[in-house]
Amino acid sequence: MKRAIAMVLAAFMLTFGAIGMSGCKFFGILLTGTDEKDANCKFETFLSYLNKGDAEGIRSLFAATSIAAQPSFDQNLAELLEYYSGEFVGYRSWSVGVGEEKDYEIRRKWYNMSYDAATTVEVYRMAFIWCATDTGDGDNQGITSCYILKYKDDPNQTYAYGGDGLWAPGLHIGKVYAGELD
Repeated sequence: MKRAIAMVLAAFMLTFGAIGMSGCKFFGILLTGTDEKDANCKFETFLSYLNKGDAEGIRSLFAATSIAAQPSFDQNLAELLEYYSGEFVGYRSWSVGVGEEKDYEIRRKWYNMSYDAATTVEVYRMAFIWCATDTGDGDNQGITSCYILKYKDDPNQTYAYGGDGLWAPGLHIGKVYAGELD
């Protein structure tokens, strides 16, 4: 029964994932860049490294300031590679929010992203704050906050996943939202 539910979820995720991934990989040159496409491409890069088990690749996507702010970052990264299992099937984007700040010549832009990603074994919920641009400090560019949780462990499955709601710097595994949603 669990396998059947997982397969249905995987098929659902594959359908939405194929649409999202085709926009980045196959038609990216033909389409104008939008924030949502850029965010999805960033997420697909993260997934690519995660599926390969490439710790250095994943680490390279994080902002240097975020890594420095979390002393347990390398340990959490190793735990992530153990936590994630199966072959990637597809993903669904729940939301991509965009924030921008301009102060004189300094420009900062970031994405608040929430996805569900399916593998042949599990469905994972992932949420990110990803700094796309910071002309004042390049060490802030990259993933500043990343949360991942198995779908079955999230008591709030009808909402976009947002980690524990604190958006602490670094990489966080298995955390659920601690506040009230309604």
